Amino acid sequence: MNKFDVQYITSSYTLSYGSTLMLAGRLSDVYGHKFCLMIGLALFAAFTVPSAMARSSLELAIYRAIQGLGASAISPPLFAILARSFKHGTTMRTEGFATLSAGSPLGSSVGLFLGGWLTEFTGPGWKTFFYFSLAFSLCAIICAWIILPPDPPPTTKKGFKDVDWIGATLLVTGLTVLVATLSFNTRFGWNLPQMYIPFLSSHLIVGAFFAWEFFFERKWSRQPLLPLSLFRKRYFAAIQCVAGLLYMAYTDHSYFVLQYFQKYLHLSLDDTLVRMLPILIVGLGLNLVTGHFAHILPAQLMIIVGCLSTTTACALSSIMNPSASYWAYNFFAIGLSVVGADFVFSVGAMFGSNIADDDEQAIAGAVILSSTR
Repeated sequence: MNKFDVQYITSSYTLSYGSTLMLAGRLSDVYGHKFCLMIGLALFAAFTVPSAMARSSLELAIYRAIQGLGASAISPPLFAILARSFKHGTTMRTEGFATLSAGSPLGSSVGLFLGGWLTEFTGPGWKTFFYFSLAFSLCAIICAWIILPPDPPPTTKKGFKDVDWIGATLLVTGLTVLVATLSFNTRFGWNLPQMYIPFLSSHLIVGAFFAWEFFFERKWSRQPLLPLSLFRKRYFAAIQCVAGLLYMAYTDHSYFVLQYFQKYLHLSLDDTLVRMLPILIVGLGLNLVTGHFAHILPAQLMIIVGCLSTTTACALSSIMNPSASYWAYNFFAIGLSVVGADFVFSVGAMFGSNIADDDEQAIAGAVILSSTR
């Protein structure tokens, strides 16, 4: 399996997850949050073992794409269930959203270390990660079934016709073409004229989606796939932009630091993982304390601290001396990089839930998730 096959496998999951978040959020608001959550968990778990047993990179990419569909059905309902469980303005609601949001960068960090360790030190290699993923998924299914409250009876009858299928088709098609083009670009580059046609087409399709949503929201009483009125509410659009930029910086920084350790310094996988430990430690610490301080610290302060932390991390990595000690630059840069992702995701999730209507909670969660992906 070459590096391009790995890129396709990785992109297939990201593609299916990111392009269907909005649709999954809307389906969750229509058919029930716990119902969609359980379907997503079951779909994700069902294709873990087939992924481990895949006989080709194409087969693995298909299975990972299906798992991405399951993951997109898991995330938005969690935000809606949490919003439904606690009243507006309560400390418990703030702590709940902060803790849930802090788990996103923490989960990425744990996945990085667990995946690397299992691949390096177990007999089956990368396949072991899918076996562990199956165990975690089954535990999540059992816990969700037992602990989470059932969906309340709907106040109004909703069904298939209440979903904006035209908008969903435009969005999924546009994002699919865009991500697929960028993935193929890593192999063929921009030298092929054929690459520009789907790239430009994807932007036109996404633009048509926003035009349709603008028209849909004003002409029909039904909910559009993405209510653009959300972005006219106070600070919502600004927070999504900040969250997207910070997550872009955090993800790119983590990627290039890994490349620096392995491609430039030629460190082994276990030496690289040890040097990346600050992400795991800081992420775990923030997960424990963010919920307690989220209702005390102003949201603006959390955003500013997060922006400064991630900016400092990127600046340290850009000016570091390769011959300098790890403790001089990399240690602080790696530890600070995750702070921005954690704080801004928490603020965005809480703010989105507070301004969204009861039948828009999953959509609001899908928006913040899409902004950070």
